[in-house]
Amino acid sequence: MHRFSLPAALLSVLLIANTVFAETTQVVLNRNSQSQLSLNASLTKDVYRQEPHQVPYTVQEPYETTETYYVDVPYQHQEFYTDYEDYWDQEYRCHTRTRHERVCRDKEDCHIVPGNGPGGGPRRECTRVPVCETVPRTERECHWEQVRKTRPVTKSRWVTRYRQEARTRTVTRYRDKEVCCKTVYRDVFDHTYTVPVTVNFPAETQLTGQEKETFQIVLSGTEANPQVSFTVKQSIFGYQVDSQENHGGGIIITLKAVPLYSVEQLGRVSIKGLALEETINGSIIRFVDQGLKPRVLSRYAYQIREVGSNELIVAGELAASLEQVEIRLDQALEDNKEYQLDLRLQRQGLPLSGTVDEFLSAIKKVTPLKNAELHMRKDQINTFEIRGETTDAKLLFRDQSPADEGVHTIYKIEILIGDANGTVVATKEFLRESAPMATKGFFKIHLAQDLGVPTSILNEKVRHRKLVTARVTTTRTNPRLNQGVPVVLKHVHVQEIVR
Repeated sequence: MHRFSLPAALLSVLLIANTVFAETTQVVLNRNSQSQLSLNASLTKDVYRQEPHQVPYTVQEPYETTETYYVDVPYQHQEFYTDYEDYWDQEYRCHTRTRHERVCRDKEDCHIVPGNGPGGGPRRECTRVPVCETVPRTERECHWEQVRKTRPVTKSRWVTRYRQEARTRTVTRYRDKEVCCKTVYRDVFDHTYTVPVTVNFPAETQLTGQEKETFQIVLSGTEANPQVSFTVKQSIFGYQVDSQENHGGGIIITLKAVPLYSVEQLGRVSIKGLALEETINGSIIRFVDQGLKPRVLSRYAYQIREVGSNELIVAGELAASLEQVEIRLDQALEDNKEYQLDLRLQRQGLPLSGTVDEFLSAIKKVTPLKNAELHMRKDQINTFEIRGETTDAKLLFRDQSPADEGVHTIYKIEILIGDANGTVVATKEFLRESAPMATKGFFKIHLAQDLGVPTSILNEKVRHRKLVTARVTTTRTNPRLNQGVPVVLKHVHVQEIVR
């Protein structure tokens, strides 16, 4: 550790130039194929001492002053108000009264009786009998009556009210006063100390070619007991600090190699989308290897067998080189047969915690293409509609072509604000088998969560009576469809949004 002190005469000069000679408490170390197995750097840190000096300070000084304040003084006030009272009055009133009266009259009652009529025959004989009934009679009666009435009257009452009156009083207040002086301490630059750092790497981690590694060292601790932390930013190998020693004022960090990747990380989970597909001239094995890492050797062995007969169709192996793996084969796949693809994954290397040796499988069922014409017809994709508005807006459409004939279908969906010449605000592709589905065979693509249209645009532009366009490009591929040439179907749906 190197230490130097500053003469007092140079102190002010150094304080002015402090921004030029800034301390270096952290350094980024870069390592490549030209680097040795040791990297050297120097870390510096400024040391400050506390010096006393006198400074004025502020106190609260009391003083007296007169202030005006207001009080509420009560007084009596006569106020008038309207009330209501009852009284009796004479009114001439008429009433209609109904009474019932019994009325009687004679009624003639005739009948035929045998006897001495003309020619000695029957004769008509009449008699009068009394008939009585009750008859209503309406009469109007008028007379003077006592009637209860209400009338407004003006009354008065005394109430207490308040008025504000000014008063004065003497109060004590405080004001700031600057006095001298008190002793305070401030940090004053004293000196800078330097810590040389050496990082030793294991011999088996020598870099080659274009390989690069990046590390960071940070100085901490005190001048008497400095400490350096070591952090890996980017590396080919895994490292761990084996020891950190202080020698002659410098720090030596010795690293040891440790696994950077686990067997589980680079095992079967790193292989995505393993599939066997047909081509015009044969077949192809496709998958994505997300486990390709520097200094990790990866190899694949594959074989294809017919399910049922277990007949070996083809086998082979190759070394890994690219993440997107395509193995083209001359062997054609026959209709109405099922094939099993077996893939063996092997990896080994210093950054790996062990040896990877795992198997993966995929099944391919070859289905005859019976409806090639339907897959090429544009009208099979129909019934477009943008339903809802703002963040609830969604695109609906359906594809009525057969979904089980091995035709690879991709929908590219673009949303434009305005008509077909508007601004594109979202673009995304969906595989037919993974596109969001609604009921009755309709695809239901939400503009917000599925396509990622920004909320601000949805709230402002995808509203009632606004014009929105959905452009859907459908691409179908199959070795037996259109002589292997992709079929591209384009649809443009322009719609005014409704609630």
